[in-house]
Amino acid sequence: LSSLQSKLDVAASFAKRGLYDEAIAAYEGVLQAAPALSSVQLQLGWIYEQKKDTAKAIAAYERVIEAGPESIEAQRARSLIAGLKDKP
Repeated sequence: LSSLQSKLDVAASFAKRGLYDEAIAAYEGVLQAAPALSSVQLQLGWIYEQKKDTAKAIAAYERVIEAGPESIEAQRARSLIAGLKDKP
């Protein structure tokens, strides 16, 4: 688990510094080790939003909903998707 946490820390550090491609790669690595982490999909969605890649952001948020339709993360994802679809 500590290895996973350090990977998450690295990914978050990249994202905070605006190194979005590096953050995406790091988060994808985390998902290979722990595919059920909905919080990582939310982070990926946010990064794709920063990159103005709405389709990939929505896809990441949809994976959160698929993983646990009744979860708090899924509720957040639905809200984020609605916001993206409302943008011109």
